[in-house]
Amino acid sequence: MNINHENLDKLYQIYHICQEVYLSFDLYATLKDNYPTSHDQTEKIILIKNALLDFCVVNWGKIFGNSRDEMFLERILLDIGVVSDDMKNAYLNDLQYGSGNYETMRDNLKRWRDKIIAHLDYSDVINQQISTDYFVKIPIQCRSVAFYIIKLFKDLYQIDNNFIFSADGKNYNLYEFSERMRRVWHENALDQPYE
Repeated sequence: MNINHENLDKLYQIYHICQEVYLSFDLYATLKDNYPTSHDQTEKIILIKNALLDFCVVNWGKIFGNSRDEMFLERILLDIGVVSDDMKNAYLNDLQYGSGNYETMRDNLKRWRDKIIAHLDYSDVINQQISTDYFVKIPIQCRSVAFYIIKLFKDLYQIDNNFIFSADGKNYNLYEFSERMRRVWHENALDQPYE
């Protein structure tokens, strides 16, 4: 493995981008059905929701969008010498997508990011049939990658299962924390019980 400070720093940044994306999407989902009675407040909530969704798509694109981007995940893993198929299989499983469905999702989200968010080109909006399911999959994929990066750091730094992570005011060892993350993802993002 080609483990240097720059590569580890990029992985750490990707981990934090993933966290920001799924936490932002959680906030977006919280605002989804909570409209105030005032028209003025409703417009502000809609503006905030749109900004949160744009933030999620743009940051997702930094990691998964273009292989030429500095933070493109597969390129960083290749630079380190880690086989990216393991991570891709993990997030495809969490997304409940095959490779073809994922590429369709990826292409649609990239087009949305490039045309709508980056260039405000709404001329193609009517013609672009983007499934809202794609937006819902963004935090699932980011959570899956964050989980994988924790496992990767465990392997790189030889962290044992007694290494403590803190969340929700409780302490978890690595295995407990990973299981907690997966349970939360399935129950919140997929709206189905974790088995």
